[in-house]
Amino acid sequence: MSKYTIVALIIICVMHSSCSLAPAAANRSQKAYDSGDYKESLRLANRALTTYEYSAAGEANLWILIVDNYIQLEQYAKAYGTLRYIIEAYSYTETSYRAKSLLQSLDKISKQKPQIRSPKNSTVADFSAQSLNINKTIASHLLIGKWDLTTSNLMNGNGALAPRIDKYEFKANGEVLLVDTLNQFNMIGSYKVIDESTVTYSFTNPRNRQKKIDTTLKFYLTEHSGINKLQLISYQHVFTYIPASILKNDAIIGTWKGVTLDRSGNSTPYELVLSKNGLSDGFNNGKRTHYGYYRYWFNPLLGNTLHLSMQMPSYGNYGISSYSVNVENGVMLISPIANEPNQKIVTIKLTKVDDNDSAEKLWLNKGL
Repeated sequence: MSKYTIVALIIICVMHSSCSLAPAAANRSQKAYDSGDYKESLRLANRALTTYEYSAAGEANLWILIVDNYIQLEQYAKAYGTLRYIIEAYSYTETSYRAKSLLQSLDKISKQKPQIRSPKNSTVADFSAQSLNINKTIASHLLIGKWDLTTSNLMNGNGALAPRIDKYEFKANGEVLLVDTLNQFNMIGSYKVIDESTVTYSFTNPRNRQKKIDTTLKFYLTEHSGINKLQLISYQHVFTYIPASILKNDAIIGTWKGVTLDRSGNSTPYELVLSKNGLSDGFNNGKRTHYGYYRYWFNPLLGNTLHLSMQMPSYGNYGISSYSVNVENGVMLISPIANEPNQKIVTIKLTKVDDNDSAEKLWLNKGL
Protein backbone atom coordinates (compact mmCIF):
# COMPACT_ATOMS: atom_id res chain seq x y z
CA MET A 1 0.00 0.00 0.00
CA SER A 2 1.32 3.43 -0.86
CA LYS A 3 1.66 5.68 2.14
CA TYR A 4 -0.70 8.06 0.41
CA THR A 5 -3.61 5.65 0.27
CA ILE A 6 -6.69 6.23 2.35
CA VAL A 7 -6.24 2.97 4.22
CA ALA A 8 -2.83 4.01 5.48
CA LEU A 9 -4.19 7.42 6.40
CA ILE A 10 -7.01 5.83 8.35
CA ILE A 11 -4.61 3.60 10.25
CA ILE A 12 -2.26 6.44 11.12
CA CYS A 13 -5.14 8.73 12.08
CA VAL A 14 -6.78 6.13 14.29
CA MET A 15 -3.60 5.25 16.12
CA HIS A 16 -2.08 8.69 16.51
CA SER A 17 -4.87 11.23 16.63
CA SER A 18 -5.09 13.30 19.78
CA CYS A 19 -7.64 12.04 22.31
CA SER A 20 -10.37 14.36 23.46
CA LEU A 21 -13.54 14.09 25.49
CA ALA A 22 -16.81 14.15 23.58
CA PRO A 23 -18.49 17.02 25.49
CA ALA A 24 -21.99 16.38 24.21
CA ALA A 25 -21.94 12.73 25.25
CA ALA A 26 -20.54 13.54 28.69
CA ASN A 27 -23.01 16.38 29.18
CA ARG A 28 -25.98 14.17 28.34
CA SER A 29 -24.86 11.66 30.93
CA GLN A 30 -24.37 14.38 33.55
CA LYS A 31 -27.80 15.92 32.82
CA ALA A 32 -29.47 12.52 33.21
CA TYR A 33 -27.71 12.12 36.56
CA ASP A 34 -28.76 15.58 37.72
CA SER A 35 -32.38 14.80 36.84
CA GLY A 36 -32.28 11.57 38.85
CA ASP A 37 -32.34 9.17 35.88
CA TYR A 38 -29.36 7.15 37.08
CA LYS A 39 -29.85 4.14 34.81
CA GLU A 40 -29.94 6.36 31.74
CA SER A 41 -26.92 8.32 32.96
CA LEU A 42 -25.06 5.04 33.44
CA ARG A 43 -25.96 3.88 29.94
CA LEU A 44 -24.84 7.15 28.36
CA ALA A 45 -21.58 7.23 30.30
CA ASN A 46 -20.70 3.67 29.29
CA ARG A 47 -21.56 4.45 25.68
CA ALA A 48 -19.40 7.57 25.72
CA LEU A 49 -16.42 5.67 27.13
CA THR A 50 -16.79 2.96 24.52
CA THR A 51 -17.33 5.27 21.56
CA TYR A 52 -14.78 8.09 22.03
CA GLU A 53 -11.18 8.67 23.06
CA TYR A 54 -10.59 11.05 25.97
CA SER A 55 -7.91 12.90 27.81
CA ALA A 56 -6.85 11.07 30.97
CA ALA A 57 -8.62 13.61 33.21
CA GLY A 58 -11.79 13.55 31.13
CA GLU A 59 -11.87 9.77 31.10
CA ALA A 60 -11.35 9.57 34.86
CA ASN A 61 -14.16 12.07 35.47
CA LEU A 62 -16.51 9.98 33.36
CA TRP A 63 -15.61 6.90 35.37
CA ILE A 64 -16.39 8.81 38.57
CA LEU A 65 -19.80 9.69 37.15
CA ILE A 66 -20.37 5.97 36.62
CA VAL A 67 -19.46 5.38 40.27
CA ASP A 68 -21.90 8.09 41.38
CA ASN A 69 -24.65 6.33 39.44
CA TYR A 70 -23.80 2.96 40.98
CA ILE A 71 -23.98 4.50 44.44
CA GLN A 72 -27.36 6.11 43.76
CA LEU A 73 -28.63 2.74 42.50
CA GLU A 74 -27.17 1.08 45.63
CA GLN A 75 -24.95 -1.14 43.49
CA TYR A 76 -22.09 -0.76 45.92
CA ALA A 77 -20.07 -3.75 44.77
CA LYS A 78 -19.87 -2.40 41.21
CA ALA A 79 -18.97 1.05 42.56
CA TYR A 80 -16.22 -0.50 44.65
CA GLY A 81 -14.68 -2.39 41.73
CA THR A 82 -14.79 0.70 39.51
CA LEU A 83 -13.14 2.85 42.18
CA ARG A 84 -10.31 0.36 42.55
CA TYR A 85 -9.77 0.61 38.80
CA ILE A 86 -9.75 4.45 38.89
CA ILE A 87 -7.21 4.55 41.72
CA GLU A 88 -4.86 2.20 39.86
CA ALA A 89 -5.26 3.47 36.30
CA TYR A 90 -5.47 7.23 37.05
CA SER A 91 -3.26 7.54 40.13
CA TYR A 92 -1.66 10.72 38.73
CA THR A 93 -4.97 12.61 38.36
CA GLU A 94 -6.93 14.63 40.89
CA THR A 95 -9.85 12.28 40.37
CA SER A 96 -7.94 9.49 42.12
CA TYR A 97 -8.08 11.45 45.40
CA ARG A 98 -11.84 11.61 45.24
CA ALA A 99 -11.91 7.92 44.35
CA LYS A 100 -9.93 7.07 47.47
CA SER A 101 -12.31 9.11 49.62
CA LEU A 102 -15.34 7.41 48.06
CA LEU A 103 -13.73 4.02 48.57
CA GLN A 104 -13.42 4.67 52.30
CA SER A 105 -17.08 5.65 52.44
CA LEU A 106 -18.09 2.51 50.55
CA ASP A 107 -16.17 0.35 52.98
CA LYS A 108 -18.48 1.63 55.72
CA ILE A 109 -21.62 1.31 53.60
CA SER A 110 -20.86 -2.23 52.44
CA LYS A 111 -20.42 -3.40 56.01
CA GLN A 112 -23.93 -2.22 56.73
CA LYS A 113 -25.33 -3.55 53.42
CA PRO A 114 -23.22 -6.57 52.42
CA GLN A 115 -23.54 -7.50 48.77
CA ILE A 116 -21.81 -10.86 48.66
CA ARG A 117 -22.84 -13.31 45.96
CA SER A 118 -21.61 -16.82 45.26
CA PRO A 119 -19.07 -17.14 42.42
CA LYS A 120 -21.50 -19.31 40.45
CA ASN A 121 -24.05 -16.51 40.18
CA SER A 122 -21.68 -13.53 40.16
CA THR A 123 -21.11 -11.16 37.28
CA VAL A 124 -17.69 -9.71 36.50
CA ALA A 125 -18.35 -6.53 38.47
CA ASP A 126 -19.58 -8.17 41.68
CA PHE A 127 -16.65 -7.44 43.98
CA SER A 128 -17.61 -7.02 47.64
CA ALA A 129 -15.94 -4.27 49.61
CA GLN A 130 -16.52 -6.17 52.83
CA SER A 131 -14.19 -9.16 52.63
CA LEU A 132 -10.82 -9.55 50.91
CA ASN A 133 -11.18 -13.34 50.92
CA ILE A 134 -14.55 -13.13 49.17
CA ASN A 135 -13.14 -10.69 46.64
CA LYS A 136 -10.25 -13.02 45.92
CA THR A 137 -12.55 -16.02 45.60
CA ILE A 138 -14.88 -14.29 43.16
CA ALA A 139 -11.99 -12.85 41.15
CA SER A 140 -10.31 -16.27 40.93
CA HIS A 141 -13.51 -17.84 39.66
CA LEU A 142 -14.23 -15.16 37.07
CA LEU A 143 -10.67 -15.13 35.74
CA ILE A 144 -10.93 -18.75 34.57
CA GLY A 145 -11.43 -19.05 30.83
CA LYS A 146 -10.05 -17.98 27.46
CA TRP A 147 -9.46 -14.26 26.87
CA ASP A 148 -8.63 -12.52 23.57
CA LEU A 149 -7.09 -9.06 23.28
CA THR A 150 -9.19 -6.34 21.62
CA THR A 151 -7.51 -3.02 22.51
CA SER A 152 -4.16 -1.78 23.75
CA ASN A 153 -3.84 1.69 25.31
CA LEU A 154 -1.60 3.77 27.51
CA MET A 155 -3.04 4.95 30.83
CA ASN A 156 -3.31 8.47 29.44
CA GLY A 157 -5.83 7.21 26.88
CA ASN A 158 -3.53 7.19 23.83
CA GLY A 159 -3.22 4.09 21.67
CA ALA A 160 -0.29 1.77 22.38
CA LEU A 161 1.63 -0.84 20.41
CA ALA A 162 0.04 -4.26 20.03
CA PRO A 163 1.62 -6.79 22.43
CA ARG A 164 2.92 -10.14 21.25
CA ILE A 165 0.93 -12.09 23.86
CA ASP A 166 -2.61 -11.53 22.67
CA LYS A 167 -4.41 -14.49 24.27
CA TYR A 168 -4.58 -15.88 27.79
CA GLU A 169 -6.25 -19.03 29.05
CA PHE A 170 -6.51 -19.31 32.83
CA LYS A 171 -7.42 -22.84 33.91
CA ALA A 172 -9.05 -24.00 37.15
CA ASN A 173 -6.02 -26.17 37.99
CA GLY A 174 -3.72 -23.13 38.20
CA GLU A 175 -2.28 -23.51 34.72
CA VAL A 176 -2.07 -20.59 32.30
CA LEU A 177 -1.60 -20.65 28.53
CA LEU A 178 -0.04 -17.61 26.84
CA VAL A 179 -0.51 -17.34 23.09
CA ASP A 180 1.50 -15.30 20.58
CA THR A 181 -0.81 -15.54 17.55
CA LEU A 182 1.44 -13.43 15.34
CA ASN A 183 4.30 -15.93 15.59
CA GLN A 184 2.09 -19.00 16.22
CA PHE A 185 3.85 -19.63 19.52
CA ASN A 186 2.44 -20.82 22.87
CA MET A 187 3.83 -20.90 26.41
CA ILE A 188 2.42 -22.85 29.36
CA GLY A 189 2.99 -21.83 32.96
CA SER A 190 1.28 -21.56 36.32
CA TYR A 191 -0.61 -18.65 37.87
CA LYS A 192 -1.85 -17.53 41.25
CA VAL A 193 -4.42 -14.90 42.18
CA ILE A 194 -2.90 -12.90 45.04
CA ASP A 195 -5.92 -10.72 45.78
CA GLU A 196 -8.96 -9.33 43.98
CA SER A 197 -6.80 -7.27 41.59
CA THR A 198 -3.37 -8.95 41.45
CA VAL A 199 -2.29 -12.06 39.56
CA THR A 200 1.17 -13.59 39.17
CA TYR A 201 2.23 -16.16 36.65
CA SER A 202 5.45 -18.07 36.00
CA PHE A 203 6.69 -19.98 32.99
CA THR A 204 9.93 -21.45 31.68
CA ASN A 205 12.07 -19.25 29.49
CA PRO A 206 11.81 -20.76 25.96
CA ARG A 207 15.45 -19.81 25.29
CA ASN A 208 16.75 -21.16 28.60
CA ARG A 209 14.77 -24.09 29.97
CA GLN A 210 16.52 -23.81 33.35
CA LYS A 211 15.34 -20.24 33.92
CA LYS A 212 11.90 -19.21 35.14
CA ILE A 213 10.17 -15.95 34.17
CA ASP A 214 7.88 -14.47 36.83
CA THR A 215 5.36 -11.72 36.06
CA THR A 216 2.98 -9.77 38.31
CA LEU A 217 0.03 -7.90 36.80
CA LYS A 218 -2.84 -5.80 38.08
CA PHE A 219 -6.15 -6.92 36.65
CA TYR A 220 -9.76 -5.75 36.73
CA LEU A 221 -12.88 -7.60 35.69
CA THR A 222 -15.70 -5.35 34.53
CA GLU A 223 -18.99 -5.55 32.73
CA HIS A 224 -20.13 -3.24 29.94
CA SER A 225 -23.56 -3.81 28.40
CA GLY A 226 -23.56 -7.47 29.31
CA ILE A 227 -20.05 -8.18 27.98
CA ASN A 228 -17.41 -9.35 30.44
CA LYS A 229 -14.04 -7.66 30.02
CA LEU A 230 -10.64 -8.37 31.53
CA GLN A 231 -8.18 -5.49 31.81
CA LEU A 232 -4.52 -6.23 32.50
CA ILE A 233 -2.32 -3.33 33.58
CA SER A 234 1.44 -3.42 33.06
CA TYR A 235 4.02 -0.63 32.75
CA GLN A 236 1.48 2.17 32.14
CA HIS A 237 -0.35 0.02 29.58
CA VAL A 238 -3.97 -1.12 29.75
CA PHE A 239 -4.74 -4.25 27.71
CA THR A 240 -8.43 -5.13 27.31
CA TYR A 241 -9.57 -8.69 26.66
CA ILE A 242 -12.98 -10.26 25.99
CA PRO A 243 -14.07 -13.91 26.32
CA ALA A 244 -12.99 -15.93 23.29
CA SER A 245 -16.41 -17.57 23.29
CA ILE A 246 -18.14 -14.43 21.96
CA LEU A 247 -15.85 -13.97 18.94
CA LYS A 248 -17.38 -14.42 15.48
CA ASN A 249 -14.21 -14.71 13.38
CA ASP A 250 -15.68 -17.58 11.37
CA ALA A 251 -18.30 -15.22 9.93
CA ILE A 252 -15.72 -13.18 7.99
CA ILE A 253 -13.00 -15.71 7.14
CA GLY A 254 -11.90 -15.38 3.55
CA THR A 255 -10.39 -13.03 0.99
CA TRP A 256 -12.02 -9.62 0.52
CA LYS A 257 -11.25 -7.20 -2.30
CA GLY A 258 -12.13 -3.60 -2.95
CA VAL A 259 -10.80 -0.25 -4.08
CA THR A 260 -9.28 2.65 -2.16
CA LEU A 261 -8.33 6.10 -3.43
CA ASP A 262 -5.03 7.90 -3.05
CA ARG A 263 -4.77 11.66 -2.49
CA SER A 264 -5.00 12.29 -6.21
CA GLY A 265 -8.24 10.36 -6.45
CA ASN A 266 -6.70 7.43 -8.28
CA SER A 267 -8.16 3.98 -7.63
CA THR A 268 -5.93 1.46 -5.86
CA PRO A 269 -6.85 -2.24 -5.56
CA TYR A 270 -7.00 -3.39 -1.94
CA GLU A 271 -7.17 -6.95 -0.61
CA LEU A 272 -7.84 -8.09 2.97
CA VAL A 273 -7.19 -11.73 3.87
CA LEU A 274 -8.69 -13.05 7.12
CA SER A 275 -7.42 -16.49 8.03
CA LYS A 276 -9.13 -19.18 10.10
CA ASN A 277 -6.11 -19.21 12.45
CA GLY A 278 -6.80 -15.61 13.49
CA LEU A 279 -4.19 -13.94 11.27
CA SER A 280 -4.85 -11.08 8.87
CA ASP A 281 -3.03 -9.76 5.83
CA GLY A 282 -3.54 -6.60 3.76
CA PHE A 283 -2.35 -5.84 0.21
CA ASN A 284 -2.43 -2.82 -2.09
CA ASN A 285 -1.60 -3.44 -5.75
CA GLY A 286 -0.49 -6.93 -4.71
CA LYS A 287 2.09 -5.61 -2.24
CA ARG A 288 1.77 -6.41 1.47
CA THR A 289 1.02 -3.30 3.48
CA HIS A 290 -0.04 -4.63 6.88
CA TYR A 291 -0.39 -7.92 8.73
CA GLY A 292 -1.31 -9.09 12.23
CA TYR A 293 -4.13 -10.80 14.14
CA TYR A 294 -7.80 -9.91 14.20
CA ARG A 295 -10.93 -10.12 16.38
CA TYR A 296 -14.52 -9.89 15.17
CA TRP A 297 -17.43 -9.70 17.61
CA PHE A 298 -20.76 -8.04 18.32
CA ASN A 299 -20.35 -5.02 20.58
CA PRO A 300 -23.76 -4.23 22.17
CA LEU A 301 -23.06 -0.50 21.91
CA LEU A 302 -21.32 -0.30 18.53
CA GLY A 303 -22.60 -3.32 16.63
CA ASN A 304 -20.29 -5.67 14.71
CA THR A 305 -16.72 -4.63 15.45
CA LEU A 306 -13.40 -5.67 13.90
CA HIS A 307 -10.07 -5.15 15.67
CA LEU A 308 -6.94 -5.43 13.51
CA SER A 309 -3.43 -5.42 14.93
CA MET A 310 -1.30 -3.47 12.49
CA GLN A 311 2.23 -4.56 11.69
CA MET A 312 3.42 -2.52 8.70
CA PRO A 313 6.52 -3.66 6.80
CA SER A 314 7.47 -0.05 6.02
CA TYR A 315 6.52 1.56 9.34
CA GLY A 316 6.56 -1.01 12.15
CA ASN A 317 3.99 -1.75 14.87
CA TYR A 318 1.00 0.60 14.67
CA GLY A 319 -0.99 -1.00 17.46
CA ILE A 320 -4.62 -2.05 17.09
CA SER A 321 -7.20 -0.31 14.92
CA SER A 322 -10.94 -0.74 15.52
CA TYR A 323 -13.57 -0.69 12.81
CA SER A 324 -17.34 -0.79 12.51
CA VAL A 325 -18.35 -3.55 10.11
CA ASN A 326 -21.49 -4.49 8.24
CA VAL A 327 -21.48 -7.78 6.30
CA GLU A 328 -24.33 -8.82 4.03
CA ASN A 329 -24.55 -11.04 0.94
CA GLY A 330 -20.79 -11.27 0.50
CA VAL A 331 -20.21 -7.51 0.84
CA MET A 332 -18.34 -5.92 3.76
CA LEU A 333 -18.67 -2.22 4.59
CA ILE A 334 -15.83 -1.26 6.91
CA SER A 335 -15.19 2.13 8.51
CA PRO A 336 -12.94 3.26 11.41
CA ILE A 337 -14.62 3.87 14.76
CA ALA A 338 -14.56 7.60 15.43
CA ASN A 339 -12.09 9.02 17.94
CA GLU A 340 -13.71 12.46 17.94
CA PRO A 341 -17.32 13.67 17.51
CA ASN A 342 -16.75 15.39 14.16
CA GLN A 343 -14.17 13.04 12.71
CA LYS A 344 -14.60 12.40 8.98
CA ILE A 345 -15.29 8.72 8.39
CA VAL A 346 -14.32 6.94 5.17
CA THR A 347 -16.18 3.69 4.48
CA ILE A 348 -14.53 1.05 2.30
CA LYS A 349 -16.59 -1.52 0.39
CA LEU A 350 -15.05 -4.98 0.12
CA THR A 351 -16.44 -7.97 -1.75
CA LYS A 352 -15.74 -11.55 -0.76
CA VAL A 353 -13.95 -13.40 -3.57
CA ASP A 354 -12.77 -16.52 -1.75
CA ASP A 355 -14.58 -18.53 0.92
CA ASN A 356 -11.29 -20.02 2.04
CA ASP A 357 -8.66 -18.16 4.02
CA SER A 358 -6.01 -18.19 1.27
CA ALA A 359 -3.56 -19.62 3.75
CA GLU A 360 -1.04 -20.39 1.02
CA LYS A 361 -0.63 -16.65 0.42
CA LEU A 362 -0.57 -15.59 4.07
CA TRP A 363 2.83 -14.82 5.63
CA LEU A 364 4.93 -15.87 2.65
CA ASN A 365 6.56 -12.46 2.25
CA LYS A 366 6.29 -11.00 5.74
CA GLY A 367 9.61 -9.23 5.44
CA LEU A 368 8.65 -7.32 2.31
